[in-house]
Formats: sequence, C-alpha cells, structure tokens
Amino acid sequence: MVARPLNGLIRPDGEHVNFCVIMANMKNSTKLFLIVIATSFLCHSAYAKDDFFKPKLTENNDTLCKQLDDFIQTRHLGIEPAYFGKPEFLEKFNIPFRSKEFLYNQIKLIPKTHPGCGGACERYYFESWKEDKKIGELPPTPGGIKFFKTKEGRLVAVSELGQLYRDTSIKVFELMDDGQWPKLCQFEFPALSDLPGTVHEVLLDFKSKRHAIAGGAGQWCGSIKTALRWNSIFDTDLVNLAARPWRLANEDDKRHKKHIEGISEYDTDLANLDKWRLTGLENDTNFQAYQKSFDKTLSTLSAFYQSQYSWDKEKSEQTATKALRALAGGTIRFYMYDPFSIEGEYELRKAIIDADSIEEIQNLQFDYGQYQAFIKKKREKHKLFRRDTLLNVAINRPEVLEFLLQKGLDVNEQNEFGKTPLMYAVQFNQLEAVKILIDSGADINARTYIPWNKCFYNLNTFDYTPLVYAARYASAELLNYLLDVGASPELPTISGYKKEKKYPVEWLEENILISKAEKSALIKRMKIRIENE
Repeated sequence: MVARPLNGLIRPDGEHVNFCVIMANMKNSTKLFLIVIATSFLCHSAYAKDDFFKPKLTENNDTLCKQLDDFIQTRHLGIEPAYFGKPEFLEKFNIPFRSKEFLYNQIKLIPKTHPGCGGACERYYFESWKEDKKIGELPPTPGGIKFFKTKEGRLVAVSELGQLYRDTSIKVFELMDDGQWPKLCQFEFPALSDLPGTVHEVLLDFKSKRHAIAGGAGQWCGSIKTALRWNSIFDTDLVNLAARPWRLANEDDKRHKKHIEGISEYDTDLANLDKWRLTGLENDTNFQAYQKSFDKTLSTLSAFYQSQYSWDKEKSEQTATKALRALAGGTIRFYMYDPFSIEGEYELRKAIIDADSIEEIQNLQFDYGQYQAFIKKKREKHKLFRRDTLLNVAINRPEVLEFLLQKGLDVNEQNEFGKTPLMYAVQFNQLEAVKILIDSGADINARTYIPWNKCFYNLNTFDYTPLVYAARYASAELLNYLLDVGASPELPTISGYKKEKKYPVEWLEENILISKAEKSALIKRMKIRIENE
C-alpha cells in the first residue's frame, strides 16, 4: 500500500516528493525523533516504487561525493534539463571562452578536442603541463566539462551527461599537485534497460518508429551533423519518459508558449509530417506506424504513471502527451517543410494514398502538363527531385495508375537515385501494376545509380533492376512474369569500393515470400542463362 502525500507539499511536477527530500535532508537537525521516523515512513512508502529511477552514486572516493549526491537527488526531481547545475557548496571556476590555456596553482591546463561536428559535439579533454612538460591529462567526456573550486581551494572537474555519445554517467575529477586527475566520484543515471518489461518494449518500439521517419541516411552530412545529434538526443532522453516525465512535459509547455499563434512546435511538425508521408508509399507506411506507436506509448505511459507515481488518470494522460510531444518534436523537427510546388498536388497525392475513389481523383483540379514540365525543369537544372512521382505513389491502385498514364506522365520517370515506377511496383509485389507499366512501355531492365546528393541518401549499392527487386521482395509469380517478358538475370548489382557483383539469383535468399521449392526452380531458370553468358 502506497502512503498518500501530505496536502500542500508538492514537488516541481505537481506531486509530493519534495516534502520527502526536504525532510530527509533535515534529518540531522533538531527535529523531534518522532517526526523523523514518520517522515522516513511516508517518504519510503510514497517513493519506493521509483527508487530504481534515482541517480546512483557508484564510486565514492571523497567526502565531496556525498554532498554532490544529495544535490543531484534533489535536482533529479526538478524540471531542469541537465542533472548537474551549480551547488551552493562549490564555486564555479570560469574559463575564458575558446581559451588556449590557463594556469591553476602553477599548472598550465591546455584544452584539447577530439574530432567532433563543427562545434556541436566535440569531446573535450585537458592536458596538464609544468615547465614545458606534460604531466597529466583529464580524460575526454561526452557531454562537456565544468570546473568548480571547493571551499578548501581544490579544483574539480565535473563531466556532464553526454548526449551524442550516450553516456549516462557523471564523473568528478580533482586536479592534484602532480598534474594528475584522479576520479573522485561517479554517478550513474537511469538507462532504458532499467525499465519494467512492458514499458521497455513499448519505448523501444516507439524509438524504432520515430527513427524510421526521422531517417538515418545523410546524418553525417554537414559540419554539425544535425540529424545524428537529434537521433542521439532522442535515444539518451527516451528513458526520461518514465524516469522524469515532468521535465519533458515542462519542455512542451515552454515550446508551446514560444510558438506563434498558440500552436505548439509539435503540432507544426505533425502537420508537415502529414505532407511528408504523401511523398512516397514507404513514408506513408512509416508515418502510420509512428502514429500507432505514439498512441500505444501514450497509453502505456499513462498507466505506468498511475501505478508508479500514484497520479490520477487525467494528470497521467496530460503528462504522457506533453512528454511524448516534447521528446519527439524536439528531435524530428519538420518545422520548415513544403514539398509540393504545383497547385493541387497535395490534394491529389492525399486522395491517391488515402484511397479516395477513382471518380473523386478524376474530378480534382490539377494541371498534369504543368506537373510534368516542372519535373523536367527540375531535373535539367538541379538533377534533384527527392520525392517519389505521382506514378510511384499509385502503384497499389491500378485504376489510378492507368488514369495517370493516360494523362501523359512518364512511365520511366526516375527518382533521384534512378528508381522507376516499375521498380516500386515490383518491390511492393503489385503484379497488376507491373503489367500495366510494362504494357505502357516501362523499361524492363532499367538500373539505379548512386545519387549525387549524399546528404539525403546513404546508398552503397547501385545497378538495381526490376528483377533484383523481384528477387528480394516479390512473389514467384511476379518474378517468373518478369523473366517471361525479357528481364535479364545477367545484370548484377554493384556494391562498395571493391565493386562487388551480385546477380538477381543471389538476392533470392533474402526473399520471404517465395518457398524453398519455388526458389529451387527459379535458381535453375536464372542460372542457366548466366552460365551461357
């Protein structure tokens, strides 16, 4: 049974735990013994269930560690994003920004960095020098370093929680007279693996669905590697959906207040994600899966909060919603996005992907000639057209596909890495669409290539043909049809700097739609022609 909080004593997230922390920190004062015992009982009863979320002092080599532990435990309950601030018992030791070196007790400290990302994620460390000789080194830390002086004049360095490198610990070092930096303390913070099974599984699923829409390709592009850092921040902060949800909920409140017209950043991101999903069938699939996972995660977290923190249903749902929005919105960031340049294209794509009737699609006002001219101009000028064409998003709607072809759309239009509507139809195992496209003149042996824009794509294999896509993803019936109409099994894909070849028959092993017996027959059929090459 969980003890109920005392009225009027709340923590920053609106609950009661601050009373326990305050009383526990006062237990060595002149309070009555009975009050101490009562406080201990109330705090343990009300807070025992989330003890495993608390930061843990795992290395304690100095009396300073206990003081820092008390400070961090209190800060853990607050709404600040960082765990470590400025304790009252330490004096901050400021180093001039971009300082090349500084002196402390006749020891020269020289800052160094490991390669990072344009000022956004270097790993800092410091060398100790005396009389032109290196005598020690403060090891690199993922999240940066802060320096403090104790009342006794000792210089200590505190590492902050790392995001890019996913460090979940804080380490404290002291500069000694010989220039060495022994570790005094280490604090470990909650990790995803600490969570109960169901919550852990749901958050892992949410992570995978979020990453699918955020993307991983191109994340090393640019000097500050924004996508990589956002992915890492998400991964690091994911545990706080359970361990410190009030902190994330507070972030959502702050963003909501800052945003224009009272619309939150996440609402803007979501509206633009709705446009993004219309740029390709896989994007739509990923977006729908993300939305489903978001709702499941919200429900799971709400139930968890009611059990873990003894919150009522309304508060649990509100906190879960805000925390999820803050975490996802802060690391997806579709805040400036408008992929459609032709009037009516958004409405047409939405009608196709959301399965509006063919009659509704035919009645939409859209200039197909202007659309085709726009694509041609883009390709000639920039060789850039990242979104899939209208034909590509219609391959699971044969009647719409025929209508678009009748409107004059190019049956062999390639995307930025050379993928054609026929390749999409094959990949999605759409036999009827494949027949329509081939009857309309689709190139049966078209090949993909490495795009020039490596910021948005991270492709290492090229020369995919429709037959390769069929060998990997389609049914035996579709694959045999392609062979019947002239698809060549002699055209290999090329991978890596060694230019390794892999023929369509070799891709069959990845196909989960084709039985062993069917694979054996297809192997014989495709190998015969390769051996006669």
